Amino acid sequence: MVKSVSDGFTLIEMLVVVAIMAFLALIAAPFTTAWVDAARVRQSTHRLVEAMAHAKSVALRNGNSVSGDAPSSVLVAADAKLCVYDRVPSKLACNGDAVWIAETSANVVLNGQSVQCVALNNLALQVTAVINSVTCGAGSYVVSRGNEKYPSDGSNALN
Repeated sequence: MVKSVSDGFTLIEMLVVVAIMAFLALIAAPFTTAWVDAARVRQSTHRLVEAMAHAKSVALRNGNSVSGDAPSSVLVAADAKLCVYDRVPSKLACNGDAVWIAETSANVVLNGQSVQCVALNNLALQVTAVINSVTCGAGSYVVSRGNEKYPSDGSNALN
């Protein structure tokens, strides 16, 4: 008598495994989206902190010999970008005149506005500047994407 030995899987077994994997992938998709949004919020928050540190270093270098309460550097958040200028820019946007530019993968809102700026004097202290009728201010920031938001209560101050 000859025994039949089966090496491998049947088509039905393979279809069952593929169906189970597809079901698990469907269940995991919403969690993956939340993880990606949270990572992008963290990355953009770190970029904002990096931009503020860069603005402070530019202000302290004071390459334009600014004194008093005149702005020595300006941090601008506009159009999903953060940029640092070594002077007051002519318009509230990130362009080639900036000394530092970074893109963000989440929405950055300073002082409740998506287009805003923070001006620093030669001591790296926040001062007032007006660009295109927008007053640069010191205040809070919120970074968000999808359902993710940092800080969750909107209470962080930009220092």
